[in-house]
Amino acid sequence: MNRYAILLGALLLLVLTTAFTPTVSALDGAGIGNTIATAIKDVILQIFEILKPIVNIIGIGMVLIGLLLGLGLRQEFLGFRLAIGGGLALLTIHVIVPMLLQYI
Repeated sequence: MNRYAILLGALLLLVLTTAFTPTVSALDGAGIGNTIATAIKDVILQIFEILKPIVNIIGIGMVLIGLLLGLGLRQEFLGFRLAIGGGLALLTIHVIVPMLLQYI
């Protein structure tokens, strides 16, 4: 019985090594790397596509409320800081982020 177990184990090892031996094209890491890089790039682009309208609404609201506070209600310190923050949000989402996304 021990002899049959060794023979069966050797046969199973032979079948597994020949069935699952990678070929030369499977060892090429460029295809796998490009696939993973493309998937990550698509996820990042989709995240920014979802967040862009949200940041636009918040940025425009910050600018409008900041100008209302700064000019209308004479709360210059708070209002202009809010308007500048909204302007920076809009600048970031429309200029800086697209420029950085060119590099991925």
